[in-house]
Amino acid sequence: MRLFAGLDRAQLERISALARPRELEPGELLHVAGARTGRLSVVHSGGLALSTASPTGQERVVRMAEAGNSLGEQELLTGAPSPYAARAVAPTRLCTFSHDEVQELFARHPGIARRVMRTLAVRLAEAERRLAQERLSVPARLAGHLLELPAVHGEAGPAVALTAPKKDVASLLGTTPEAFSRALRRLADDGVIAVDGPRVELRDPEALERLAGG
Repeated sequence: MRLFAGLDRAQLERISALARPRELEPGELLHVAGARTGRLSVVHSGGLALSTASPTGQERVVRMAEAGNSLGEQELLTGAPSPYAARAVAPTRLCTFSHDEVQELFARHPGIARRVMRTLAVRLAEAERRLAQERLSVPARLAGHLLELPAVHGEAGPAVALTAPKKDVASLLGTTPEAFSRALRRLADDGVIAVDGPRVELRDPEALERLAGG
């Protein structure tokens, strides 16, 4: 887990003893918006969509928390309830820590506190970048998203996985599932990507970079 990178085995074992495991099925909520959980969560596998709702009840996904990601830092550091609902988008395994336990870890291992602050800074930069990207076309937003995903390099070149449901990825990009599908099809027709279920081969990363740049 990135949050605990750099700790030795004995330290990790002590932290593991504090963790409370939890499993979620697709669609199950970890918490609703406005909830005070009193816990910091780390995703082991699967993923969660963090979302807000408009006054009319329309959901807008603002972030995906995937394996290795943490959530709940805002409440931990400020005491404010989470502004987002957290919903599993796949079978998901997490471990959670009470705030008191995390504060104790901060005192013993200052590096963990620094990583939490760095994570929040990166997340803020990502949110600002996504906001700026909303002026771009849907294919450009999709190109940028594909380039941000962790890639596996094989004989056919780099490939990424769209593991979240289409509607959640579309919401994250500020568009509709229909517009998202059209953009995906356009990139495939242009030979920039090849789509095989959730797997997307990045056939022409340079073209994706040009498109993502607007």
